[in-house]
Amino acid sequence: MRVNLGCGTARLKDFINVDIVPNDAVDVVEGVVSYAAKLLPNTVDEFACFHFIEHIGRSQHPSFLAHLARTLKVGGVLLISFPDFSVTSVYFLHNMRGQQDFWEATVLGRGRDTYDLHSSLVTQDYLKKLLISVGFTIETITYEPQPNECNCIIKAVKTSVRKSYEELLGE
Repeated sequence: MRVNLGCGTARLKDFINVDIVPNDAVDVVEGVVSYAAKLLPNTVDEFACFHFIEHIGRSQHPSFLAHLARTLKVGGVLLISFPDFSVTSVYFLHNMRGQQDFWEATVLGRGRDTYDLHSSLVTQDYLKKLLISVGFTIETITYEPQPNECNCIIKAVKTSVRKSYEELLGE
């Protein structure tokens, strides 16, 4: 099973496309965090999570990513992209390419609807450490080409099954 979380209008072929806002690209209309929490352990081959993590509060990041790690099969892949605040903030402050409004929208979200706002600021270093802490191995970190060079893409892999707290207590 392959799942595209927070797909918006970007439908991925051969994926279950999940978003809270209904449109033609969406297969499952549901909040991404609640959808991910219901998935069974070791059942997902791949998650695509493009420009979603910044739409949920930072306090939700650890549990959300832990749910993804729990539900991925060993060898399963998480592709996650986000506007790297360590880049976008500099671009905004220096009015890179005379596009300060664009950089502001990249930091805050475009505000087209109530879900098109960013609730957290994410950096490559922060997300890399968090992914490792919940059981992922980082395979690659890249950035999109211009004009979206502030968008970081991390490919993380689940390399082993982690026991739950309850399982550890039972040993």
